[in-house]
Amino acid sequence: MTTTIRNNRAPQILSAIGRAANRALTRAGQAGRTYVVRAVAADVGATQTLVRKRVVIQRPDPNTVTVWLTGKRLRLIDVAPRQRVLPPGAFRATVGTGRHPGVFKRKDATHSRKGKPRSSPQLPIRELYAVSVPFVAINKELLEPTLNVALAALEKTFAHEVGRAVSGAT
Repeated sequence: MTTTIRNNRAPQILSAIGRAANRALTRAGQAGRTYVVRAVAADVGATQTLVRKRVVIQRPDPNTVTVWLTGKRLRLIDVAPRQRVLPPGAFRATVGTGRHPGVFKRKDATHSRKGKPRSSPQLPIRELYAVSVPFVAINKELLEPTLNVALAALEKTFAHEVGRAVSGAT
């Protein structure tokens, strides 16, 4: 396909190509995020929605797109609820005014000033958490395949977006 560009349209086309590159980078980041979210959710047994909240895309500048894996851990109650066996001494409860469900464990009785028994309801509780998304991604070696998926999406989308920009359909 041959395209003739008049001189007065050249600056418009160059800026359209820059916008096309940004769109292609954004789509590549989305493809990488989708891949890692699906893989981590399947491995851990959590919903993709919970995992997606911990995988963030930073909007691209003209040269890069960044996909962040935040280190916030998943709550134990959210991870494979049907297949989970509770750790010893743990229990399911709904606490607080916001009715927060979770898996909790009483703090160690040896640290109690009152010398309460280990199972005393007067001891404070703490919520139990599972793994974090970066931990699973690194242990399951998902970073390189995620990068490959993002690069394939970039190649495919960039050609389409540049063709669209040059044809004047921006």
